[in-house]
Amino acid sequence: TDKASLECYEFTPGKGASGTCDPAEASTELLIAALGAVVCFIVCLMLWFLVGCFGPIYGRTYGFYYLIFARDKLKKSLQDKTVALKDNHSLALREYNKKKKAQRAKGGFEELVSKLNKETNERGGPLDMFKEFDKASRGALSDLEFRAGLQDLGIKANAADMTKLWDFMDSDHGGNITFADFAAGLKAATKNATSGGAADLEAGEEGTNEDAAKAWAKLQVLMDKMGLEAADFFSQKLDVDDTEDLDQADFEESLASIGLVLLDEEVQGLWESTVVPPNDMINAHDFETACSKHAH
Repeated sequence: TDKASLECYEFTPGKGASGTCDPAEASTELLIAALGAVVCFIVCLMLWFLVGCFGPIYGRTYGFYYLIFARDKLKKSLQDKTVALKDNHSLALREYNKKKKAQRAKGGFEELVSKLNKETNERGGPLDMFKEFDKASRGALSDLEFRAGLQDLGIKANAADMTKLWDFMDSDHGGNITFADFAAGLKAATKNATSGGAADLEAGEEGTNEDAAKAWAKLQVLMDKMGLEAADFFSQKLDVDDTEDLDQADFEESLASIGLVLLDEEVQGLWESTVVPPNDMINAHDFETACSKHAH
């Protein structure tokens, strides 16, 4: 179509086209409308930038203002949030470990006591069971004889549950038990197991402290034999990779590698008595401080 033949009509809503208009005038109006839209966009962008810049002044630690003019405040705010997250994570991890430990202890110990009660009833009672354990007929049992008797019965359990059961028998920690100790200990262990370990859960922190004390005593003996102070022991025997910090997994692995025999709850008690919340790692200073606190 020939451009000269094009016509421009003025359009009014509701009335349709009415007359003609100048194409140059129409182009100018379109250009003005486009420029208006660009100006509106720029104004909105500037308002957004100003709000982002100066809005944080009123209490929000984010935005361009802090990024440009107050980086120290922004850094501190991020550090505080990081510490809070670590604190929450540490607390959640502790609660999880406690629940997991309680569930594991509950199931294993209940099963051990249940099997011992079953074997005892099948043999006529505690006296007959004690006599079967007492192969030397000396009227007393040592820890090793007691464990050997359980093994002969085909009763297997982990070291922690075995120790827990023996502690019920040997309540005075004399190293040997009589028939009276055996009968009373079996009754007490049965009551503890059937109550779902409620007494253990109520003990809570007290049990953890006792486990930690036992672990530190064993560790102190080992350090004395090696002739090492706490800081040197940490750097030479525990922090073998020279990382200066150890998490719980590395700590437990290092203890096992040096031949220190600890029960699961003792290892947990040792860790909890050393780590300083909200941190989830320990260093030489933490270890030395905890060692001094538990030194005899």
